[in-house]
Amino acid sequence: MTTLFILLYWHVWVLMNGHLEEVRPEQTATEVKPGWKIVDIQTRSHKVRYLWGVSSMQLFGPTDTLVVDPGEGVLADFVLVPLKRKAEYRRLNKEKMMDNKYQVLDFHSFDITPYGDDAFRVTPLKPLAPGEYLIYNRNSEPMSEMGDYEVYPITVK
Repeated sequence: MTTLFILLYWHVWVLMNGHLEEVRPEQTATEVKPGWKIVDIQTRSHKVRYLWGVSSMQLFGPTDTLVVDPGEGVLADFVLVPLKRKAEYRRLNKEKMMDNKYQVLDFHSFDITPYGDDAFRVTPLKPLAPGEYLIYNRNSEPMSEMGDYEVYPITVK
């Protein structure tokens, strides 16, 4: 007897001029930065989480609309997290995802309307500041030993 497992994931698109453009998920990378050693005292090492590339492949206008299909979850599990842009990559400010500043995709900051059977149109009430962001599901499990995350990166122009 063969057992078939079907994994249900969430999906994110950008709605531009009536067309859906899929935002491809990426996995964060992690590097361990050693702490300083001062007179036999070793400070704690920390992890730096980042995405390769100076910017995301998916452009998003400050008032454009996202379409989010939360799969088996709920839309309020999704957050928008700003990234720091570096010379060759984009990084999170803090090691743990939920220690970073984030904005929940909810009615306080976004206009949310149903889109099809399972998805939602999510439009910012106030224009987003230009920069790099990622969309993350707070209920997702880490993807590696280092605790990397699956995220949906966007560039707000």
